[in-house]
Amino acid sequence: MPGFSGAFIWNGMGANDPEKNASERNVQLIASRFAGGGLSHVSMDEGSETAEFWDSIGGQGDYSKVKESLGFAPGFEPRLFNVSNSSGYMWMQECPAFAQEDLINDDCYILDAFNIIYIWIGNQSNKFEQKGVVKRAEKYLNEICDSRDKEMVIFEEVPAGREPPGFTV
Repeated sequence: MPGFSGAFIWNGMGANDPEKNASERNVQLIASRFAGGGLSHVSMDEGSETAEFWDSIGGQGDYSKVKESLGFAPGFEPRLFNVSNSSGYMWMQECPAFAQEDLINDDCYILDAFNIIYIWIGNQSNKFEQKGVVKRAEKYLNEICDSRDKEMVIFEEVPAGREPPGFTV
């Protein structure tokens, strides 16, 4: 591939299929709009990078592996759940495509980060939500069916404004 003048799609260890598909679609979109459809591309997974790839970004160096160091399973996507009693009874609802800005201080949340389940306590949440969110997190772990060793999962309460790095990844 000497003199390669296209695009590289790099799939990190934790990349899932929807992310990989989105990367492919984005490269195709860019190629159709800016390269007259003639932009070639090469996909590669983390650990199988070519010399041309590393040369194109200025050489191989260290890069962040925060998810892996925090115990995320490869391909695992964190899940966020809103827990509230604003309607008069305690409920739990998953928040799709979430960002930290989605957290509402009046409620509590559960963030499933595989080996850690964070219990986020909003500054203005009430005592019923604060007690209920812990019970909901325990029930959630007991009912989830995946490859994790449930005995090794840690519950960590997180007050709003004091989120650890693993919570914000």
